Amino acid sequence: MALRDKLQATATRLIGNATDERDEVFIVAETITPGATEFDPPLISTVDTRIDAIVTGAGSWVDGDTILMSDLRVVVSGFYDLVPVGGSFKINGKNHVVKIADPKLATGVKSAVIYFVRRG
Repeated sequence: MALRDKLQATATRLIGNATDERDEVFIVAETITPGATEFDPPLISTVDTRIDAIVTGAGSWVDGDTILMSDLRVVVSGFYDLVPVGGSFKINGKNHVVKIADPKLATGVKSAVIYFVRRG
């Protein structure tokens, strides 16, 4: 196992150990299937994938413009695909939109990702 893989595995283990069992966090992925003809609307389906994550308030990162006091900070292992800005998380049954995605790289591989999300 290369150093990169070990660092990512360590981050995954630490985030899993620090996860609060009361917080249910899901990544919401949308799949768009085009219609069979030009007159058929596309089919949009969503898949929720449960993940281990550390959810806290935005705290000292609040700037009043991009990050608001009501936003949440979500720390996720780098093992999962990066959720782009505008993507969705479902936290305790409520949808949240990604406002900032900040991957933390260790030797060029993302070990963890810090997201700031807003309910909506």
